[in-house]
Amino acid sequence: MFFMFQANMYLIRFIFLIALCSADTAPNVVVIVADDLGYNDVSWHNPDIISPNMEKLATDGIILKNHYVILCSATRSALLTGYHPIHTGMQHSVINSQQPTGLYTNFTLMSEYFHDIGYKTHMVGKWHLGFCHEDYLPLKRGFETFYGFYIGQETYYSHFHPGKVGDTRYYGYDFRDQDELDLSAIGTYSTKLFADRAVKIIEDHAEIHCNDYSIIGSCRPMFLFLPFQSVHQPSCWYDRLNCIHCI
Repeated sequence: MFFMFQANMYLIRFIFLIALCSADTAPNVVVIVADDLGYNDVSWHNPDIISPNMEKLATDGIILKNHYVILCSATRSALLTGYHPIHTGMQHSVINSQQPTGLYTNFTLMSEYFHDIGYKTHMVGKWHLGFCHEDYLPLKRGFETFYGFYIGQETYYSHFHPGKVGDTRYYGYDFRDQDELDLSAIGTYSTKLFADRAVKIIEDHAEIHCNDYSIIGSCRPMFLFLPFQSVHQPSCWYDRLNCIHCI
């Protein structure tokens, strides 16, 4: 119980301190998640890996080496709530595509805290915190915009997820702009889709929202949650005949 309380208080204190900032000093916040990236899959831990952009972000900031994660839903619930997964009900496994549950709505998410103090809030990428009821969806959890997919994994180019009901196999499409299916994403690698949308949000923000008065000041700050699909399975690539293969 102490750890649960302590972790959540750290999150609340952090956002409270931001709320005290003036319009000129309130920072824009971008949280980037690399899905299933291993400890030794980055250049500052392994010289065989080439990741100069991520290494620059790491070396210019603070590298934390004793913070462990388990699986997709548990990681996201802990990051967004400040609670250990055992206190959010996400400690056992992931939320499957046919599982009628989600991250309980009595938990206040990071996005909701930021929204409440006047931030514009955006999410681009993989949700994986439940979609069986609209109250579990990103647009009901403090995010003003959402671009990405709800489930845990899908193909990178076609954005289909293979599943099974009894003996019947099916393929379901899951890629959305806000709450609506976005079929224009078919054929484009998800990392490019997410990166392009994130860049557009950031570039548009100053032009559109620095004349939008809020409780913080004349230039509304921005919170962007950017959980990429990469490097989660499946592995997909083009062959020399321009055909897509996934394993």
